[in-house]
Amino acid sequence: MPLLYLLISAMPLTRDPLWEHFVSDLTAIKFLGLGCLGYAFWHCMVARRGPGLLRAPEARWMQALCAWAAISWLTLGAPIAWEQSPLLSYCSFFLLLVITLCVVDTWQRLEQVLWAAVAAVAIAGLYILREWQEYHNVYAHFRPGWITGDPNYFTASALIGLPVALAFCCAPIAWWKRTVAAGCMLVTLLAVGLAASRGGLLGLGAMAVVFAWRKRCLAILLLACMAALPPLIMWQNSPLNRLLHPTVSDTQSSDSRLALWQAGVDMIAAHPVAGIGLGEFKPEVEEYAAHHKDLDHIAHNTYLELAAEMGVPALCGFLLILFSSQRTLARMWREASAPNAGALPPWAGEAALGLQTGMLGFAISAFFLSAQYTKLFWLLIALSAAIRGLLADHALEPSPARSMGGSMGDARRHAAASFPAEVAAHG
Repeated sequence: MPLLYLLISAMPLTRDPLWEHFVSDLTAIKFLGLGCLGYAFWHCMVARRGPGLLRAPEARWMQALCAWAAISWLTLGAPIAWEQSPLLSYCSFFLLLVITLCVVDTWQRLEQVLWAAVAAVAIAGLYILREWQEYHNVYAHFRPGWITGDPNYFTASALIGLPVALAFCCAPIAWWKRTVAAGCMLVTLLAVGLAASRGGLLGLGAMAVVFAWRKRCLAILLLACMAALPPLIMWQNSPLNRLLHPTVSDTQSSDSRLALWQAGVDMIAAHPVAGIGLGEFKPEVEEYAAHHKDLDHIAHNTYLELAAEMGVPALCGFLLILFSSQRTLARMWREASAPNAGALPPWAGEAALGLQTGMLGFAISAFFLSAQYTKLFWLLIALSAAIRGLLADHALEPSPARSMGGSMGDARRHAAASFPAEVAAHG
C-alpha cells in the first residue's frame, strides 16, 4: 500500500524532475506503477480474489474505451514513439484500474486512498503557493504552474480532491483528522484561486452549489460567497476578473478555443464513427481550420477531442463511464444514509458526496480542457469500481436488524409449535 500512496501523491506533479525523469524508455513514475502492479497481483494471490474484479459497469466501459483507443492508435494513430504515445497513457489508466480493484478491498483501505488523494492535491497546492510567492512580482499576469503543469490542469485535479477534503471536514471522525482535512482544503482552495482558471471557477461554483444543497446549508454557502467576493474583485488576476474583464490575452485565448472547437466539430462531421485517429487532433487541426493560423493545439475540450480523434462511440463510452460512476456513488450515499447502515463506516456517506461533486466539477472543467489524461480522474473512476465491490460485499453481510428479527421469529415459531403439546400433556 505505501507504493500506491506514493504513486497517488505524484499524480498532480506532471513536471516533477524526480517522477518525470526517464529511466530507459519509461519515466520513474511508470516504474513506480509497475511496482504497484506487482504488489497488487501478490495481494490478490494471498487474498484469493477471483477474476470478477472487473465486472463493475464503469470498469467494463473503461476496458471498452481502452480497447477502442488501442484500435484507433494501431489503425489511424499519429506516428509517435510508443513511450510518448497517448495509447501508453490509456494502458497506464487500465493498469491503475486493475491495481485499485486488487488492493482497495476494505473500507479502511478506501479511506486511506482517499486521504492520499486529498494530500496529493494539497502538496501540489503548496508548489503553486511557492511559485506564486517567488515569481508573481517578476512576471505580469503571472499564473503559477510549473511542477504541477498548466494551471488549468492543476485546477481540474484539485477539483477532485477538494470536495473529498470538505467531506472529511463534515464527517463524524476524529477531531485531528477533521483538522488535517481543513488544512488541506484551505491550501488547495488558495492554490485554485491563484491558478485563476475560468473553467475551474465554473466547476468550483457548481460543486459548491450541489454540495450545499445536498447538505442543506445553502445559507452558509451564500455567506462564504459574500466573504470571497471582495478579494476576487480586488485582485486583478482572479478567475472572476478574467471572466468579467478579460485581457487581450484572455480574449485571444477564447477566440482560439472557439476556432479549435469548430475544427473539432468539422472532424466529427467528416469522421463520425472512427474519428481521425488517436493523437491526430493537433497534427490535423489546421487542415480543418484553414482560415485560422497557428492552431496546432489540442482541442481544449475533452468531449470534442475524444469524438474527433476516436469517433462518437468513444465519446459515448466516456460518458457511460461518468454515468456508471455517478450511479455507484449515489448508491453509496443512499446506503450510508439508510437506518441499517451499521456495517458502513461513518464517513462513507460524506465521502460519496465528496466524490460525486468532485466528478461533477471535473466534468464541467473538462468542457474547457483536454483533460482525458488527468490521472486523478481515472483514480476516481477506479475507486468507484472498487466501491461497487465493497457495497456488494456489504449487501451479502446480514445486518444486525435482520439477524435479530430472524432470531425472534425462530423463537416465536418454536413457541407456537410447542404450545399444543404442553396443553395436551397438562390437559
